[in-house]
Amino acid sequence: FKDPDEIAKDFYNSQDTFYRYNGKDAAVTRELYDIYTKRLSDQGRLEFYLQHYGTLLAPLHGLQLHGIPVDDHKRRYRLAHLAADCIEIQDRLETLTGLQLYGKSSLSNTKLKTYLYDTLKLPAQERQRKARGEKTTTADELAVRKLMLKYPKVLGEIGPLILTHKRKDKLREFYAEDRVDPDGYFR
Repeated sequence: FKDPDEIAKDFYNSQDTFYRYNGKDAAVTRELYDIYTKRLSDQGRLEFYLQHYGTLLAPLHGLQLHGIPVDDHKRRYRLAHLAADCIEIQDRLETLTGLQLYGKSSLSNTKLKTYLYDTLKLPAQERQRKARGEKTTTADELAVRKLMLKYPKVLGEIGPLILTHKRKDKLREFYAEDRVDPDGYFR
């Protein structure tokens, strides 16, 4: 295997590779422009977009350059509370299901799929994976919501707990220490 730094060095040392990458990036950006301009136009929102996008550019650029100051005490406090909430939900799910549905740091999708589709015998929910074009079984938020609508008695308290855990776990990512730059600002 090649070292990532070596790959990067090869990339930047090869002008042809660099130009090809930038050319593809520009071509895709241009293709997306046509797609999204048409969507906005078809929805009657193009004028609104054009009117407001320009006025937002300067403040957003300023945020990117300067960031938003973070109160580290509050960040750590909120992170700890979200982590505690997730642990409480995991404990409640274990009490209700008799299973540990969590992995090293969060609910395990593999364990959730096993519980939902093998233990409860609910119909497996699938997603089309764009990258590979294949369908895979999933226990993501959309799948759980669909199952909750179709089988409210089966997923009574469990479904909302799973969704609440997924939401709080995602929020935890935004409070993680590595999201704040060394100068104490979030960008």
